[in-house]
Amino acid sequence: AIGLALVTSIFSESIIKYTYGSNYSDSIEVLVLLIWINVIIFFNSCWNQWHIIKGESNYVLYFHFLTASSNIVFNFILIPELGVIGAAYAIILSLVLSLIVFSFVDKSTFPLLVRAMTFGRVTV
Repeated sequence: AIGLALVTSIFSESIIKYTYGSNYSDSIEVLVLLIWINVIIFFNSCWNQWHIIKGESNYVLYFHFLTASSNIVFNFILIPELGVIGAAYAIILSLVLSLIVFSFVDKSTFPLLVRAMTFGRVTV
């Protein structure tokens, strides 16, 4: 996910201009934000599978409920001020909020979050 995000970030201007033309150059920033969201989503997928394997699918349900609910709230706040960029920020904030909340609720996955955020350099 990080490799994909780096490549897309570096070549985002070329990707948008080649794919959609220079009329859509305003969407370059949105592309970069959305591609970095994938890093969080990849971690989230591992987190979901961890809990499903452990038979704790209720954590997955609550996680996604919190993410969706907070995303709606953040969208109402950020879209009127920032437009489409606000929607991208709302997604990031929702996912990070949910990961932080559930990392403290479920102590067994907190070390996984710390290792993922530090690229395996720090263990808890």
